[in-house]
Amino acid sequence: MVNYQTIAKVREKVTEICSEKHFIHHKWYIEYHLNIVEKISLQLCERYFEADQLWVLLLVWMHDFEKIVRNGSIYQGTLGKEFLEDLDFFPEDIAFIKIVRYTYFLIIMGFSLFYVPHKYKNCYISKLLLDIDIFERKTDIKLVDAKIEIKIVSSADAAAHLIGPFYSIFWWENPNMSIENLRKSNGDKLEKDWNKKVVLPEIRDTYGNHYQFFKKNFEMTIPSIN
Repeated sequence: MVNYQTIAKVREKVTEICSEKHFIHHKWYIEYHLNIVEKISLQLCERYFEADQLWVLLLVWMHDFEKIVRNGSIYQGTLGKEFLEDLDFFPEDIAFIKIVRYTYFLIIMGFSLFYVPHKYKNCYISKLLLDIDIFERKTDIKLVDAKIEIKIVSSADAAAHLIGPFYSIFWWENPNMSIENLRKSNGDKLEKDWNKKVVLPEIRDTYGNHYQFFKKNFEMTIPSIN
C-alpha cells in the first residue's frame, strides 16, 4: 500500500543514496533537481484533481532511481527466490537487473510485493516499473496518451531543468568536453525535454519564457539593438 509514511521513507532513502559519491550528481541532485520536481508536481496536482498525489510523489522520487543506484552498495545482498519467481509478465525490454533493484528497494521500504495475491501483473512494483518505462519512452505508449500522473511528473521533470543551475552544472561536471560540444549537448537536451517530455499546457505557458531564454543562449542568438 502506498501512503505518506512509505513516501517519506522512500524520499529519505533516495536522499541518502544520492549523497553517495558513486553517484556523479551527489553534490546537487536533491536540492537542485528532485526537490524542484516535487514542488512543480504538487502544483500540477492542484490543477489536476483526478491525479493520485501519492503515486505522483512515488514517481518523482523513483523516476531516476536506476541512474542513481547503478553499482550502488545497497544491492550487495541477494533477493530470496520467492521474489524472483514468475517474473515473465514483465515486458522483455525491462532489464532483469532493473527489476531486481526496484523490487529489492521497494520491499525494504515496506511495499508489499503483492497487490492481489499471486497476481504479479497487479503488484505495485510492476505498475511502477511499467509507468517508469512509459516515462522514459521505452514503450509504444506515448506520453501524451499516458495517465495523468506520468504526464505530471514528466512535465515537471523537464521544467525543473529550466530552474536554477542545471545546465551550468553540466559544464562543471564535464570539464574535458569542448565548449562547442557542451553548448550543443545542452541545446539537444533542452529541445528533447521541451518537445518530448512537456505534455501539459500549464508548463508550456508558465515556462515558455525560460525555454526561450536557454534556447537563444545555446544557439548564441545575438539580438538586434533597437
